[in-house]
Amino acid sequence: MSTLTLPNGFITIERELRLRRELPPPQVCAALRKAARVSTRRLAAEVGVSHQAIVWWETGAKRPNVAHLEAYVRAIQVLQRELEAVRDAP
Repeated sequence: MSTLTLPNGFITIERELRLRRELPPPQVCAALRKAARVSTRRLAAEVGVSHQAIVWWETGAKRPNVAHLEAYVRAIQVLQRELEAVRDAP
């Protein structure tokens, strides 16, 4: 199965499932964002959604839709790597 992005902006089922597995639980996403001192508005701008969408995702009220899933997972992973780098710095 291909993992390329489809022309209409949707991703393959295989890629979607992999991204959903990589996404930490909502409370962990919120904790990572807060620890990195990133506002919901800043994260929302990065992902291309409203800040309310970030709040919904972080509380578990809703989940990112396919159109925003990849950008959200990527942003959360960046925050996670940055926090790990800071933690592991001498």
